[in-house]
Amino acid sequence: MISLYECFKSIKDPRGKQGKRYPMSAFLTMITLAYMSGHYSMKGVERYFKNNEMALKEIFGLEHGVPCFAKIRTFLMELDFEELNDTFMNWSQS
Repeated sequence: MISLYECFKSIKDPRGKQGKRYPMSAFLTMITLAYMSGHYSMKGVERYFKNNEMALKEIFGLEHGVPCFAKIRTFLMELDFEELNDTFMNWSQS
């Protein structure tokens, strides 16, 4: 079984060249970790990111720190949730 991080690499990144400060697979994995930790709102996800910034920077090699609320919001608004759901379901059944 491949890791969820590797699985997320197969999802098409809708962001333009200017909006790719954070790799999509890392961003999705960090959001998943926040959700699994009980942070279901965008503000909660931002709080999780800030509270775990040092670990997330080290694990995902983030040079610019963790995403702020505005980046999280924009990222989630652009995301194709149908593709994300299909990818996640295929991964969970493998």
